[in-house]
Amino acid sequence: MRCRTILSVVDVESYNIFISWSGRLSSEVAAALNFVLRRLIQAARPWMSSSSIDPGARWSAELAQALRELQFGIVCLTPDNVNEPWDPL
Repeated sequence: MRCRTILSVVDVESYNIFISWSGRLSSEVAAALNFVLRRLIQAARPWMSSSSIDPGARWSAELAQALRELQFGIVCLTPDNVNEPWDPL
């Protein structure tokens, strides 16, 4: 019942899973993961830059706030981006 333990500490009023991606294929994997998480885990509120930052918003401030508040992170690595530099902010 590990899943129950993890979900019991999740704040359902805020985003709780950060999905990081870089590049076309990784973006597609992240979008699919975002879709699946939202449907399989009712309490899941994934945060993904491409869908969670409004156009015209200050992306760096939005990203920094998300990283401070989120409880879990998933990094989508593919053969195309595994050796690319990632910005740690």
